[in-house]
Amino acid sequence: MRYTRGLRALLLAATAACAGTASPPPALETAFAPWLNIRPDSMTRRPSGVWVRDLEVGSGIPITAGDQIEVRYSVYLSDGTEVDGTGGDQPSRLFRYGRGQLIAGWDDGMQGMRVGGRRTLVIPPAQGYGSRQRGNIPAHSTLIVTVQVLDVIK
Repeated sequence: MRYTRGLRALLLAATAACAGTASPPPALETAFAPWLNIRPDSMTRRPSGVWVRDLEVGSGIPITAGDQIEVRYSVYLSDGTEVDGTGGDQPSRLFRYGRGQLIAGWDDGMQGMRVGGRRTLVIPPAQGYGSRQRGNIPAHSTLIVTVQVLDVIK
């Protein structure tokens, strides 16, 4: 019985000592080219590990799974190398949002976007291509995506 009280007191003391300390926000484990302007303190981390920052919020109702959306985008590696994109101001791409047509990080990172919205996504390898190389994107790459929603077709 004496041991039980002692253990309980020890646990209460440890809990009280930890109660005042908040765990720091998770850090991005990748170094980025400075011009990409990736700053975790200005971004939100989703449970999947995807980081997002709205550059412009947009208007209208948020996109939902199954919507056909038209986007303009650029994809970069952490060193700043552009590896994919629509190119220029005119070209864009149509796809169905939330139907697995893109990597998981795109679908998660675009959640809640609206027409006119622009967002930066930082997609960790687990939400991107993982251990697979895809074209000029090396395996285990963190991807930085800038995306703008141009139109939504319900």
